[in-house]
Amino acid sequence: MTLQRRLLSSGIECTWLDGPADCPRPEHWLVLDRSLALVPMAHRSVVRRIELRGHSQAPARGGGSDRTTGTIRLSYVSLRAPYNREYNVTLLHEFGHHIDWRYEVVSHVRGQGADGRALLLTGHTGATQGPGERIADCYMIYLLQVVAGRPYVHPADPAAYRGVAARTRFDLLLRSRAFDGIAGVRHWESSA
Repeated sequence: MTLQRRLLSSGIECTWLDGPADCPRPEHWLVLDRSLALVPMAHRSVVRRIELRGHSQAPARGGGSDRTTGTIRLSYVSLRAPYNREYNVTLLHEFGHHIDWRYEVVSHVRGQGADGRALLLTGHTGATQGPGERIADCYMIYLLQVVAGRPYVHPADPAAYRGVAARTRFDLLLRSRAFDGIAGVRHWESSA
């Protein structure tokens, strides 16, 4: 098996093993491109590579990120999971980690009183816990609900991303340095 490379429409390089069991299917490429189209142009340079991992490679489930190399890893299982069929929520969540690291979103949110504490204490279902997970979730859910206009029920804390609670969390994210100078992202029509 050899490592294959493909440049996604976002300009981000994607790599994978070419073994018959591990090759991404055509619908996977469509979902990856559709998902990355939600990411603001100014944020796309934060991630340099996406690795689609083989069935015998880590991570076994979900995704992972490497801050130093600007890499996102998507597991074999995650790429094929039902919850990643329309948009790859795992990819968008991992992208949120890179945004947090680059723009120190957790630090910003920590200084925002009760609203910041509410965001950083929002439930999270993943194995990894901590404030960065909450920021990555918020980024992912903002892109899905506001940019894509799609409903998304947060499995760990459904009420956190409905109505006023969602708007409060999104406002904290949007007031961080990550969104300075990005036109149009502060306006939304949906946060169901």
